[in-house]
Amino acid sequence: MSRDGRSRSPVVNDSLMISRAVACFGRYPSKRPAGLRVDTNNCMRLDDLMTYWGHGKDLKDDDIVAAIHKHMIRKTADGGSLRFEIRSAKDGGILIKVLPKEDEERVTPR
Repeated sequence: MSRDGRSRSPVVNDSLMISRAVACFGRYPSKRPAGLRVDTNNCMRLDDLMTYWGHGKDLKDDDIVAAIHKHMIRKTADGGSLRFEIRSAKDGGILIKVLPKEDEERVTPR
């Protein structure tokens, strides 16, 4: 840390950074922390996300859920679209689903 008490590194629990990291983990297998399981629907368990990434960043479950909730909607000129879904797993856990990027949703036939 510098003398004024501020770190030169970015704030780890910034909600936009958290939501972007989770989106990357859902969309790009090469960007996932080792051990994090993401199914074929781009869903991951919050407890797995915490184990393989969140705890190492000194985050709490609530930090991740709040960040996902805050940045859940992708704003567009015609309103917006969802970036994430949060739902309950059958065993009571929390699932986070990363939805496709907007340009991936629109497939133009050739």
